[in-house]
Amino acid sequence: FSLADRREVEASFVVSNRKRRILRLDYPTGQKIEILTRAPSGEVIERWSDDRSFGDEADIVFINPGEKISYTEKIPTREMKAGETYTVEAEVAGSQEYSATTQVTPLP
Repeated sequence: FSLADRREVEASFVVSNRKRRILRLDYPTGQKIEILTRAPSGEVIERWSDDRSFGDEADIVFINPGEKISYTEKIPTREMKAGETYTVEAEVAGSQEYSATTQVTPLP
């Protein structure tokens, strides 16, 4: 993506159940996921949850075998510089067991 064209970029995080039993995800609050953007130095430059509020109520989501759930959110690019590689990490809130990482290198 080009930084000149976008002030934010869409990020999708998919949790798939590839097991033969129901997958149970326990959420301690209303927050379902967390997305971090790290600079090439490893410093967190954007935390998706920082500008959002979540209820205090716990929640549970069940995923049947062979099914998946998808979370799609937008992350800002204001701290990014063209040509530098950033790491985007997503995880189920409160559970590092379900996480994904990718790298992005924006264009000018």
